[in-house]
Amino acid sequence: MENAVDALKIGFAMLVFVMALSIAIYALGEARETSDIVIAQTDPMKYVEYTSGEGLERVRTVGLETIIPSLYKYYKEDYMVAFQDRHGNPYVIYKSQTNENLWANTYKNLWNSNYDPATDLRFNGNHGKDIACFDVEEETARREPWTASADVHFKRNLDAIISGETFTYPDGSGRAYNYGSSAQVGPGGLIQKLQNKQFDEYIGESTFEIFNEYSQMMTKKTKRVIIYVVK
Repeated sequence: MENAVDALKIGFAMLVFVMALSIAIYALGEARETSDIVIAQTDPMKYVEYTSGEGLERVRTVGLETIIPSLYKYYKEDYMVAFQDRHGNPYVIYKSQTNENLWANTYKNLWNSNYDPATDLRFNGNHGKDIACFDVEEETARREPWTASADVHFKRNLDAIISGETFTYPDGSGRAYNYGSSAQVGPGGLIQKLQNKQFDEYIGESTFEIFNEYSQMMTKKTKRVIIYVVK
């Protein structure tokens, strides 16, 4: 009789354990679903399906609150963020201070050639120092100071552009980009420059030809492109 009671106790304990485990698994599933919903609402770009080929698809109308998160991921996820005015011309964000003589030859040749902004997805205009896009490869080709080291310098540079502060070169030279000056982004930085504007967001993929200076060979690379066209 005592053994039977013990067996019932063990059986009941196992039943409670299984029920508790089932409830825990269900709760974790609900938490994951809720988390995905929250992420989708705060970061819609993560869930956008990118078009293939050379086509760019209009996704939505956005403001500064959407553009800033996009910028903070361009160097980590290796996509381009570009800006255009309503006529399709480059919408200049800042001016490069790098020495053109030190630019990669392919980059210099691109801006010395006849360039059509309607067909060429390099958005910096007829002069490569008027910068209208954020792209790691272009910035590296221009020898921008934040590209020579860790990702932390990309972030520091973005912080300065967005808030209109100063980015000091990490090489100890004392040189700096003063983004708050009228010659750069302007007082208040990108927040002040874009805060009252609306943009049509276009997302897609495009294939670029890239020249490797070490191998001396041209290669093709397909990357994501996000274009913000001011309304």
